[in-house]
Amino acid sequence: MPRKFTLRALRAFARQFQAIWGFPRAQAPVQPPDQEADFAWEVMNALGQGVTITDVTRRFVYVNPAYARMVGRSPAEVLGLRPEDFTFPDDHDLLKDAYTRRQQGETGSYYTRLRHADGSEVFVQVTGTPRRRFGRTVGTFAVVTDLSEQRHHHQFLRQEAAYARALVNISQLAERAQEPITTAAQVTEVIARVGDVDWAGLLTVDGAVSRVCTVFDSQQGTQAFRRSVEQHPARRPVGMVWQAFDTQTSMYADLYSEMPHAAPQFIEAGVQSAAWIPVWRKEEQGLLFSLTRFGVPRPWTTRDRDLFEAAATTVRVAYERQEHVRALERVALEDVLTGVGNRRAYESVLAQLLTQMVPGQGLLLAVMDLNDFKQVNDQHGHAAGDALLRRFARALQSQVEPGVRVFRIGGDEFALMVPPGHAVAEAAVVSWVKQAEASAVDGAVGTVVSVGVACAPDDGQTPEALMRVADVRMYTRKRRRPT
Repeated sequence: MPRKFTLRALRAFARQFQAIWGFPRAQAPVQPPDQEADFAWEVMNALGQGVTITDVTRRFVYVNPAYARMVGRSPAEVLGLRPEDFTFPDDHDLLKDAYTRRQQGETGSYYTRLRHADGSEVFVQVTGTPRRRFGRTVGTFAVVTDLSEQRHHHQFLRQEAAYARALVNISQLAERAQEPITTAAQVTEVIARVGDVDWAGLLTVDGAVSRVCTVFDSQQGTQAFRRSVEQHPARRPVGMVWQAFDTQTSMYADLYSEMPHAAPQFIEAGVQSAAWIPVWRKEEQGLLFSLTRFGVPRPWTTRDRDLFEAAATTVRVAYERQEHVRALERVALEDVLTGVGNRRAYESVLAQLLTQMVPGQGLLLAVMDLNDFKQVNDQHGHAAGDALLRRFARALQSQVEPGVRVFRIGGDEFALMVPPGHAVAEAAVVSWVKQAEASAVDGAVGTVVSVGVACAPDDGQTPEALMRVADVRMYTRKRRRPT
């Protein structure tokens, strides 16, 4: 081929090459024909960019080694074939358009993907100019620039920017005034979209059972997969879920089918990669991210893992903050001595229940007083008095129905509330109090409890009105008790 390649063609290509890049004409002395041809040949073969020449039938009559390397073949293997033979079918229209423009005498560039012999994509820019002879277009000169490294660099920068934005979004979500489980679901969706995840869910662990709630689904998986993960809870002791939960260590499976205890139905559904990242745990309850990729193998990168771990840490902090706030609320609303609600909790709950009450429903308030409690303190000491208060509070809580709230509203004064929707008669409330009174006796230390009951809306519709009626009825009972 080299010796058949005419000096005329080499000179034509040199002129086109100069036109494409705008190189200035060399002012060096003209070389003899053979030396000029050899020099042009050596330049084209040594170029790092691909150089191709096609004939009127669009077949390659020359390709340099750089182009041959791009398609994973030797130059000899490429000769006689067409550009379409090394381009992905989706890009063939680009080649047809470029061919039409060359036939019209135009020089131009376009971007396409060459298909390497191993099936991989090579992103390139093709700059072509028509070969002209006797006023006719007889083929195309083209220079092909490999953009793969540049493209990969741009992709890396875009991914880095996307991951940075995701971390900012996750931090902002964690600052919202909402339940941590809501934050966890929103964070899961963020990392799924940025981390190239096909399916993502939240795994809630309760004892020996874990259940999944789907948060993100790209529809790459099968319906059978979705039904399996949502309708069949994972049970101890088998599975990566439990290993991640028990050790509180993230588990990443780059090739799921090779993992111990891999579920056959998930392998059949096309699961390629999977990950389980612990988010939060309190005793035998907890939460994990569950992430899945389908299709071709896509291992979890270091960047993926860093993002997922940062997200888990952020959600974990949200749970810890909630627990801290609730602990502070308990301290603020709990009677330190007895463990029941304090005066502040009593006022808050009563106002809230009255607001929520609807026509046809009622609220029952009972207030009670431990008679002669001062004598217990005087005769047996304050420690005995404190113990009596604790015993009565525990006994009363053990007697009431679920949903009924107990409070200590003063030194020896207690209250209980039966919320709207609970069908409890006044006699039942008095019975609870009397049974608690009997249970609170310890040896010679005991007390008699007086109780007064008021019902909303009949006895009042405000906290003050109900308390006033209940107090009057309690003191009436106290005065009537035997002395």
